[in-house]
Amino acid sequence: AAEIEEAFRQSCARLGRAKLDIFRLHDAETEEKWQQATEQGGVQVLQRLKAEGHVGAIGLGMNKAAYVLRFLRTYPGIFDSVMLAGSWNLVDTDGLEVLEECQAQGVEVVNA
Repeated sequence: AAEIEEAFRQSCARLGRAKLDIFRLHDAETEEKWQQATEQGGVQVLQRLKAEGHVGAIGLGMNKAAYVLRFLRTYPGIFDSVMLAGSWNLVDTDGLEVLEECQAQGVEVVNA
C-alpha cells in the first residue's frame, strides 16, 4: 500500500499536478503482487485516493485476462476502467470474459 501512495506522489510531482485524472494498478499478475494489491491494502489506497478527490478514476492495466477478471469479481464496482493488453485480438480471445464482465459492471475498456 505504501508503494502505491509513493507512486501517486511521484507521478504528481513528475506531472506537476496535485490530482490525476486516472490512476491504474499495473501488472499485479502474480500471487505475490495480488497479495500486495489486495491483502496488503493496495486496492483500498486506490479507493481512498479517489474518495478524497486525488484521482478522478481508478483502473487496472494488465496483460493476463485471468487476473483482470479476478480483480473485477473480487471488487465489483470499484474500478472505472481496464487496460487489457494482448488478450483480445484476431488470434487471442482470452479476454472475452473480461470484456463481458466489464460490460456488466459498466467498466470502460482500453484494448492495447
